[in-house]
Amino acid sequence: MAQLIKLYDYISRYETNMYQYSSQYIRLKLENWKKIKHRWEQGELHPNEEDGESLYEREGRDKTWLRFFRKEKAEYDVGTPEEPWTPATMMELKQYFLDGVLPFQVKWASTTIQKKSFIEKTIYKDQMLKMLLQRLPDTFLVMYYPVVEIKSVPVEAEILIIGPHEVEIISVMEVPDVTMIYPSSESSWQVEKMGEHAKVFSPMHGLKRTETFVRSVLHTYALDFSFHKVVLAPSHTFDGAKPPFLTSYIDSTNFSDWLDKKRKLNAPLKHKQLKAANLLMRHTKTIAFKRPEWETDETSEK
Repeated sequence: MAQLIKLYDYISRYETNMYQYSSQYIRLKLENWKKIKHRWEQGELHPNEEDGESLYEREGRDKTWLRFFRKEKAEYDVGTPEEPWTPATMMELKQYFLDGVLPFQVKWASTTIQKKSFIEKTIYKDQMLKMLLQRLPDTFLVMYYPVVEIKSVPVEAEILIIGPHEVEIISVMEVPDVTMIYPSSESSWQVEKMGEHAKVFSPMHGLKRTETFVRSVLHTYALDFSFHKVVLAPSHTFDGAKPPFLTSYIDSTNFSDWLDKKRKLNAPLKHKQLKAANLLMRHTKTIAFKRPEWETDETSEK
């Protein structure tokens, strides 16, 4: 499950120590997966009997994993809760576990010990974010539409996925009722919508703007780290047009291969990868507020 290191202009725990939290996340996730798997195998996993207390809250009562969830449970109430259920198969258990980790990831991507950002509740229903986090490995770091600084001006960037060997700049195309997309070098692209052609704004503008940001940061710190642009349209099909230099078109025909290639990448977190992520984070904008009530927690953590 990929790591959400930056979400919009929210404060992030990774800003305070990229190296510590990236490795800590992997360790905590593995530890908690083993615990939940063991409970399930022993027939001791009964969400119906949790009496409103999240399984992850109970598992992490004395752990860093979810220590902060208990204090602000109401803040993360996003609506009527789903009916509790017990996974019947290993596949269901894995999905159950991944769904439970998502609030934890959002927590790390919107709070620190002393500060917090006010999050949009709709983030929990963002299917693209959920897909990227749940289907990419732990060693991929996601910056989800971060607000970055370009010539001291705050600009919303495209999605950045920082892998062990390169940064991918992702522009997502999701156009309702569209079957075919016709890329071009123009400022707008053609799409086939219900048998008729229509124009949509070219995703290349956002990709080039974000590329300028990534290139500038890497150049400023003389860091040699590759980057690549991607137009991601998993529900659509491109007409076969050749993409520009350092750009890929990923649609319904090669989306699974794109994901599988990443899932099969047997590579740990790399020092240069973490350095690139840390440098990019330095040049993002953050809006957060002081949380005086957390100062006691900070003291107890030390």
